[in-house]
Amino acid sequence: MSHQREVNEQQMKNSVLPGYVLLLALYSVSPETVGEVKIFDKESMKDQEPSGAVWHPGLNALLVVSDSGWVLSLQPDGGKFSFWKVDGNLEGVAIAGMDSDIVYLGTENPDSIKEFDLRTGSVTRTFDLNGALRPEDPNKGLEALTFVPSGSPEGGLFYVGMQQDGALYVFELPVRTSIASNSPRHVRTIKPVPKRDGLSGLHYHQGENILYAIYDKYDCLREMRMDGSLIAEWRLPKDHQEGIAVAGNDLYIAQDNGKVWRYDFSKIKRQNKKCKQTKE
Repeated sequence: MSHQREVNEQQMKNSVLPGYVLLLALYSVSPETVGEVKIFDKESMKDQEPSGAVWHPGLNALLVVSDSGWVLSLQPDGGKFSFWKVDGNLEGVAIAGMDSDIVYLGTENPDSIKEFDLRTGSVTRTFDLNGALRPEDPNKGLEALTFVPSGSPEGGLFYVGMQQDGALYVFELPVRTSIASNSPRHVRTIKPVPKRDGLSGLHYHQGENILYAIYDKYDCLREMRMDGSLIAEWRLPKDHQEGIAVAGNDLYIAQDNGKVWRYDFSKIKRQNKKCKQTKE
């Protein structure tokens, strides 16, 4: 090889390398760039597959549910937690009152919502959703749950996310007008992204009247209006995202591999990464 050829090849390498390094910098997410803090690991408590989350202002705690039927109450820093055992594959959790000890647990196969009293550790009612949710695979049914307040007699509506089709199923439950009825009313169905399945978590932000949805198959966080129309999307760090909660600027993500993370939401937004493509 001639000396001139060696020089030319080295010049090419030197010109390509900075651009390659820049691409790596743009597409790499370090814990520092997103303010990442781990607040729970299943090593703290075995048999955990976190699958849903909600911030409870009255308790100043993050409530997390697990596929294996556990309900956890975590401090924001993960320092202490308490727990309850509930039968069923729990996939989502919601609160209908900021100061209430009653929470609502989304259960898959059979698809239902359990009314659960934190004070007594008992299920008080179960609302069967199988009449509206009919997944071909019973293990790809209810995967997400959130409550949207309104001026209705029941105080609001429950939004249920189904894994198989990525749709939102909206229900009204008799949570205020009755203490005995367990009959849900299917209000509407919304399909935010026609070709995107794998909806795995929901959070309603009351201050902004918007919905956040996560799709673990695409590592995607979607911000949308109540009709499902897009506001923005961001690529989430890591994978296996199954639960989401937002409290102030804190974004909590529960992973079904046994971990719960807290992120600086403003830093996630600044990453401005596009979600993976939808299923063709």
